[in-house]
Amino acid sequence: MTSAIRFHNVSKRYRLGAGQTNLREFVARRARVLMGRKPGPRKANAQIFWALRDVSFDLPPGQALGLIGPNGAGKSTCLNVLTGVYRAAGGSARYGGVELTSQRPHRIARLGVGRTFQNLALSASATVAENLLLGRPHL
Repeated sequence: MTSAIRFHNVSKRYRLGAGQTNLREFVARRARVLMGRKPGPRKANAQIFWALRDVSFDLPPGQALGLIGPNGAGKSTCLNVLTGVYRAAGGSARYGGVELTSQRPHRIARLGVGRTFQNLALSASATVAENLLLGRPHL
């Protein structure tokens, strides 16, 4: 049986600037960039932080897969690479016969690969299925 999703030896790394001592500082810098604020100059003595290193799994059609692990284990990074939000440093992520690591997020969404985010503001009057449909790229 072929895999619906094949994640093979996928790696993702972050570059922490010399002034950043941990991932929390990296995320804070990245948030400033995303909000349109200047992050300040990059430091020369950067460190490499691997969020994913050679991660592999196959997901057969019609099956579900759960990713579990402690905070910082790379679960969200894995989903972000799969959906094109982050670019992989190496490896292959395929949906059917399509290589996802070279696709932009909107093209991956058109293929039917997407994700939802933890959101505590879900509609209490909607069913679980209706709340999940909020994550679809188009209805």
